[in-house]
Formats: sequence, structure tokens, C-alpha cells
Amino acid sequence: MKIEAGVSQAQGPRPSMEDAHCLIPGFGGKANALFAGVFDGHGGAEASALAAQDVPRRFLSLLAGLAGVSPIEHAFVSAYFQTAREIKKATHSGTTAATVYVEGERLHYAHVGDSRIVLATR
Repeated sequence: MKIEAGVSQAQGPRPSMEDAHCLIPGFGGKANALFAGVFDGHGGAEASALAAQDVPRRFLSLLAGLAGVSPIEHAFVSAYFQTAREIKKATHSGTTAATVYVEGERLHYAHVGDSRIVLATR
């Protein structure tokens, strides 16, 4: 399966960009893996910037240490909760999150807030 991914962003009427993203092909050293996320910041850019760095790092670390029925689900949930705690300590801004993890022909996703994920095929 071939995956194509790209990023485009546009600043709305606010005086500064509050959103962040991550796009990591070859995620975890796997040629057939990809991690991507969009983080829609509000009240400043700090939370979305922190989440764009923290969520994929925590997800990968948790995924490596989990075994069981649904390690990917647990890795997403734990990564989101751990990152939320760090955001609360670091800033008063907030963010939504929409993330995907693709490995081989399987796509896994998680989101919080009003950001959504769209899957398109050709």
C-alpha cells in the first residue's frame, strides 16, 4: 500500500498562528509506518506546539512497552492523557488533537475536541 501525505496550513483572522502539526513517515524506524497529527490551538500556540512534539514521542514509547488485546488504543489514550497533564503544567492555552498511526495496511486514529480525520482514496 502506498501512502501519500502532505501538509497545508492557513492562518485565520487571529494575529498569530495557534495550530501545529506533525507528519512522521518511517515512524518508529519502520518503513511502512506513519504518524500524523493536527493540533488546533486556542488561547495561544503553546499547547498545540507541545502536543505536536509530545504525543508522537509518548505514543511510540508506550506502544513499545505495551502488550495485550489493544496496545495501540492504550498507547493513544495514555499519550493523550500524559500530554494533557504536561500542557496544564506548562500553559493556559489549549488544543484539540486528531492523530493517525498507519502501519502496513492498518490505520488507527484518535481525536479529542472538534478536530476530525478524513480518509481519502484515489
